[in-house]
Amino acid sequence: MAASSALPAIEIPWNQAQGIKEAGDEGNKEVALRDAAKAAILLEPQKKQPEGRARLGKALFRKGSAHAAKDQLYEALEAFRAAARLMKDSALKMAIGDVLQELSASGVAKYWLDFIEDAQQPILMSSRDGKLLKPVPPASRLSSTRLHHFLERVMDAAHMAAEARRMLCDCWCAGTDPGRAHVALMRGHAYLQASNADQAWKDSSVALSYGPQLEGACTSAHAHALHALAWEGLKDTVMAALAMQRALELDSEEPQWRAERDRLLLCIPEHTSALLQEGGSKALDEWLEEEKERNMPEFKKRRPKYYYYFEWMKERISQHCGELPAPVLDKLLNIEAGELDTLLNYPKGIQAKAGQICGVLEEQGEAYLETWQVPMLTWDELQELKQLYEAAPIAALESPLGEVHSLLEGSDVESAPLPPIEEEHNELDSDIDLDAMD
Repeated sequence: MAASSALPAIEIPWNQAQGIKEAGDEGNKEVALRDAAKAAILLEPQKKQPEGRARLGKALFRKGSAHAAKDQLYEALEAFRAAARLMKDSALKMAIGDVLQELSASGVAKYWLDFIEDAQQPILMSSRDGKLLKPVPPASRLSSTRLHHFLERVMDAAHMAAEARRMLCDCWCAGTDPGRAHVALMRGHAYLQASNADQAWKDSSVALSYGPQLEGACTSAHAHALHALAWEGLKDTVMAALAMQRALELDSEEPQWRAERDRLLLCIPEHTSALLQEGGSKALDEWLEEEKERNMPEFKKRRPKYYYYFEWMKERISQHCGELPAPVLDKLLNIEAGELDTLLNYPKGIQAKAGQICGVLEEQGEAYLETWQVPMLTWDELQELKQLYEAAPIAALESPLGEVHSLLEGSDVESAPLPPIEEEHNELDSDIDLDAMD
């Protein structure tokens, strides 16, 4: 059994394809390709075993090298991609990178076209959602021919041509196809070339969300740069400058980002430009958040828990006690809500309590006050407060509710005399009697 499970010995001239292109020996190229293809076919059934996978990967790598030596770049890449799914090798990554460099911009664009069209194919459960990317609305969707054309235009920029090849190389060497962030980035650039800034902004947002992350922020400079150009297309130059500054901070060695950032600085107000130059993206981002908060309607502003309750209590306390030290005011606000409301109904009560807390602050200090428990209002103290304000005049029945409340709190406002209720009833009774007599 052991003999039958062993891998067959196969003579594979592993290094036969090395240096073939430089040697220019047509016969060796053909022999190397033939031998590598034969080895790959023989080793295919054994790829489930670790040793078989490694040998099959080497055979495919040699096959790709032979294709590359014959300038059959597409065939070479297919063989290298198959080898990368079976093994990880630095020589393989270098070979893929070399072939991609030799591949024309149109060829690289064709690969990206295939990945984009596959990613935006509708899924079975929902025609509105694609496999990786949401399909572009039919009214603005580019045909395959036009999409390929605009991808070629994207490749005209040297930094984008290098990035498109690098993304393919990294993904293929990892044994996978480009993911959602990569495909969104290339589709966004293509639609930006087609003057569709809205779609470019959507795709750049996907690239930022699904790209490499560090502390909750995307670390892809190219994604931020696309986001900046999309913002500019949408006529928001401040956000465009902010996004381009982020791209520059992530990759300061790329001259394209600096040139674009400097150009955008001339298109934004002076104070935002100064913030961006002095404090970077963080300073401008904080200023924009504050500005957004200031311009929000009150009900949408972010407030701490019980914010409006505390603001209302502060206003009521200041009416009776004036300005108080911050530690004293905080201590009063931390009193149980029902207790505090009772004290505020009797100005003498809240004033006495504030004076008690001020005394503790002066004698013991702020640190002691933080842990000091405010004594609750006793029954006797509450009765004293009630007796104190029972002597206050009661408002007339026709007086507004606010005036009645102010009188109960000890205001000096004098009330009008009570209306002659009994007399009105008597007159009414007499009228009824008269009618009865008639």
